[in-house]
Amino acid sequence: MLFSENNLRKTASASLFVITLVLFFNANTPAYAIATVPGAPTGLTAVAVSPTQVNLFWTAPTSDGGSAITGYKIEYKSGSFFSTLVENTGAVTTYSHTGLTTGTAYTYKISAINSLGASTASGDVSVTPTSTSTAVAPGAPTSLTATAASPTKIDLSWTAPANNGGYPIIGYKIQYKIGSNSYADLVADTASTATSFSHNGITAGQLYIYRVYTITSFATSTQFSPEALITPRAASASSAPGAPTGLAATAVSSSKIELSWTAPANNGGYPVTGYKIEYKKGTGTYQSLVSNTANATTAYSHSGLTTGTAYTYKISAINSIGTSAASTEVSATPTTASAAVAPGAPTGIIATPVSATQVNLSWTAPSNGGSAITGYKIEYKSGTGAYSVLVANTASSSTAYSSTGLTTGTAYTYKISAINSVGTGVASAEASATPTTTSQPSAATAPGSTSLTATPMSATQVNLSWTAPSNGGSAITGYKIEVKKGTGSFETLVANTASASTIYSHTGLTVGTTYYYRVSAINAIGTGPAGDAYATPKETTTPTLTATATSPTQISLSWTAPSQTYQQRINGYKVEEKIGSNTFKTIIENTGSTTTYPVNGLITGKPHTYVVSAIFGLGASPRSNEASATPTSTSAPPAGYSAAPPPQTDAKVASNDPKAALKAQQAEIQKKIDQAKEALKKKPGKEDSAKAIAAREEAKKANEKARQDALAKKQKALADKQASLKAAQNKTADQVVQEKKKTSKQLHDEAVKLRELEKQAKQK
Repeated sequence: MLFSENNLRKTASASLFVITLVLFFNANTPAYAIATVPGAPTGLTAVAVSPTQVNLFWTAPTSDGGSAITGYKIEYKSGSFFSTLVENTGAVTTYSHTGLTTGTAYTYKISAINSLGASTASGDVSVTPTSTSTAVAPGAPTSLTATAASPTKIDLSWTAPANNGGYPIIGYKIQYKIGSNSYADLVADTASTATSFSHNGITAGQLYIYRVYTITSFATSTQFSPEALITPRAASASSAPGAPTGLAATAVSSSKIELSWTAPANNGGYPVTGYKIEYKKGTGTYQSLVSNTANATTAYSHSGLTTGTAYTYKISAINSIGTSAASTEVSATPTTASAAVAPGAPTGIIATPVSATQVNLSWTAPSNGGSAITGYKIEYKSGTGAYSVLVANTASSSTAYSSTGLTTGTAYTYKISAINSVGTGVASAEASATPTTTSQPSAATAPGSTSLTATPMSATQVNLSWTAPSNGGSAITGYKIEVKKGTGSFETLVANTASASTIYSHTGLTVGTTYYYRVSAINAIGTGPAGDAYATPKETTTPTLTATATSPTQISLSWTAPSQTYQQRINGYKVEEKIGSNTFKTIIENTGSTTTYPVNGLITGKPHTYVVSAIFGLGASPRSNEASATPTSTSAPPAGYSAAPPPQTDAKVASNDPKAALKAQQAEIQKKIDQAKEALKKKPGKEDSAKAIAAREEAKKANEKARQDALAKKQKALADKQASLKAAQNKTADQVVQEKKKTSKQLHDEAVKLRELEKQAKQK
């Protein structure tokens, strides 16, 4: 557009007015940030989804220039010169270009728009729709992780697939299973591009396994993410966190103190979700400054303070179980001399072209001005143009950054400023670099080879671990994992773990099948050579169980631990019982580390059958052999047999529950009654008399009645237990006293009955 002389005069006059205003405000008011055009969009991708259609995708720039991005300008060419395809798309990051000519190459570039204007364009991308062009199902999500946030909540997160199949991702399908059960949908479609989800209402102590599929408007991915396994600990097995450490308080102005601390090393089994901050003025009492920060940040600014007054602080960590003990106290006094300033300028800035479209930046942190550096502002310009903001605040103390999506052959210049709570410091010296088609880190190479180990952990899982190799002069950014079954071909299990972690669990495997693995390290240069290993997932062996009737109402169980657990730690044992031909029912979920267990209160004369399973962190062993025994009126421990004591947990219940105490003592008295009756029956024949025979008959009847009573008591105990659970919360102190009196009387009556029978036994 050409300007007339009159237009130029108007423009010059307006510019002079603006300059005058700027000078006025600079002289009389604090400095304010001046908005600019946005940074350039990055990650532009073009996919031919049909012979006549190309879909475009891109990422919004990291800097909007201080004014919200209102849309994007799309330019394209199918020959020598670019034309405008769309002047302003609106605030979207996808576009479909239709009505194209099959077999023709199309090139695109995109600029971001805000109220100040359009940014520099993104890098160019080209694509040619052909007669075979088609959309495909998207790739599977990667890097799925599951984190127990509480005994009843699991948080999931994953990474979107690099391949969307040509259509935008519109949601994810999440499935889960418990232990060895079948998968079920947790969410059929999240209808969101968010890559995280919380599963609430779970049961602590259960093994949960998850997998995630990608959904686009075209299709759902045929493959699922790597599985994520987790067993949330019960609240009883967890605790509040440890106390924070390293608390420091620094007066940074006459009315402001900055706090910083270190998260506790022990989180109590669940993530720290916030901190409680308390303070006191002078010799006053503590009061709450923040009851819960509701984040894991380990810094806080306390402002609006009284100059010259000493402030003392203590901090407690919070997780889903509770609040920790407080940290040690620290004090600080803001004075008129207290003053933090903006940081100094970063030094040693280096710009290195590492590919045709990427420049890596590194620098040395400056002095922090008395307040911790919380991030960096990065500015750049291309050629001789003006500076634009690449990143307004990295929100990290990292002193490295990668500038991507650049134009090959264009010179880029950068400067960096440090940020603390006071403000943004002065900029560093400039550093320039020009990415070319031959750009790569000067001395860097692909990483070295990993040393891989594969360990079978269960019938369906193999754990991989490896040593990180030499990085070739460029940081390792992830690992490629490949697998094959038997004599098959290698397939990619994980294209890039995007993590420095050197462990991986491969689940959902087939028992008895040999799996071969290869793991290769990845850095900015490429993928290194693979280390290999193989493993065969196997069933763990089973416990070996023995059951012995040791009294008319007790069977004692003992077993040997599995001889092969495949490096899994045994967390306890589960015991199941069936009576007669009934089905097995669990009688105790976890006995702990013991390998014996007494089963009390049984029905005399009934056959009882048991099985035992070892419990691991990843599930349980197969059931043991079935072991049966029948308690009879003459059952007693074999010679040299040491019956196992009752579990401590049962004893605790008995000591705190009057009904349970009564039942236990009645059982002991009944045992003595039975012994007295047996003594009556075993008197020599020469002492037999009509009276003795009658006594034996009476004893038989009493024994049968005792058996019937025991059965009735067992049935009544179930009903009483349900009733007592209902009434427990409303029971008053008087009711508890009356219950104890009633219990005492019942025990007294039983004891009188015992003494009478013992007396009869002596007389006979």
